[in-house]
Amino acid sequence: MRKEIITQKQGIVIMIGFILGSSLVFGGSSEAKQDVWISILVAMLMAVPTFFIYARLLSIFPGKSLFEILDAVFGKVVGKILALPFIWFALYLGSLVIRDFSEFIHHVSPPGTPQFSIGIPIIFLCIWAARAGIEVIGRWTSITFPVAVIFLLIIILLLSPLFEFKNMKPVLYNGFSPVLDAGYLIFTFPFAETVIFMAVLNCLQSKGSVYKVYYWSLLISGTLILIVAVSNVLALGVANTSIMLFTTFHSVRLISIGFVERIEAIVSALIIFSGFVKISICLYAASKGIAKVLNINNYKQTVVPVGILMMILSVIIFRNTMEWYEFTTKTYKIYAIPFEIILPLVILIVAEIKILLKKKGAIR
Repeated sequence: MRKEIITQKQGIVIMIGFILGSSLVFGGSSEAKQDVWISILVAMLMAVPTFFIYARLLSIFPGKSLFEILDAVFGKVVGKILALPFIWFALYLGSLVIRDFSEFIHHVSPPGTPQFSIGIPIIFLCIWAARAGIEVIGRWTSITFPVAVIFLLIIILLLSPLFEFKNMKPVLYNGFSPVLDAGYLIFTFPFAETVIFMAVLNCLQSKGSVYKVYYWSLLISGTLILIVAVSNVLALGVANTSIMLFTTFHSVRLISIGFVERIEAIVSALIIFSGFVKISICLYAASKGIAKVLNINNYKQTVVPVGILMMILSVIIFRNTMEWYEFTTKTYKIYAIPFEIILPLVILIVAEIKILLKKKGAIR
């Protein structure tokens, strides 16, 4: 199978789209209230050393995906065993994002719309994208991402007359504990979810820097999330953002300047765009992992069944909206720790020890 190649720029825009993903749906954490901007900055700072772990592993083993790195560090048998939790994480995360967008579309669409019918067209588009390959996803995202950002900034500008800056006061009224808690939640979702890109960035051009991909993505996506979250608080106030599920959508509904009104359809399109990127990458990574474990040469053979499984899982994982919301806002930050922090750190430590021992052996 021909090796797929993406440029550094394509890697950055794909990762930005991935990070924005469900973040645009929720518009930042409501736990921090008016201090949400501090929580986002805390989350970005927490992401810096974590991103170093991911980038360091990829730089130690250039041209190798996460699953190939596991084989190189632990051997084929243990490597395949350790690949299973990462495959599950990608599969479950993709299902969770499908559910996020099913809940969102179900919330804004006419009553009685079945969620299953919402997820089907989304997953079939993502199956097409994953089968087309990371090169196609990269080219498509490079074209559409700048347009999406321009529209997003225009919408924020149109919303600005409604800003009430008193909504951002008082700073740290409830102390630093809620801010840290919200910051950690934002760190686990969405920043540290980029651990999945360890199965993707082996396709990066040899002259591209995986460190630049991670850190430029963090800076740009973090800034956009910060702008959106602060805009929501300024426009809606703390009381409203604390009780609304999809704050970005509701804040944009307030825009009514002359003939410019009811533009939430544009926001919905932007949200679905970033969700499409995230689900496609999750499906791509899970399919590559399963193909590796099952010794299938072409991962594209696994995309359709994995995509269908992802779709079914998105429907059955939660019984209702409240169960989904409880997991997303309360449980996920604990659930994600092994996949996002513990396992990558263990892999890096073992890899560094093996490299050090090999160098000592070479010296002797």
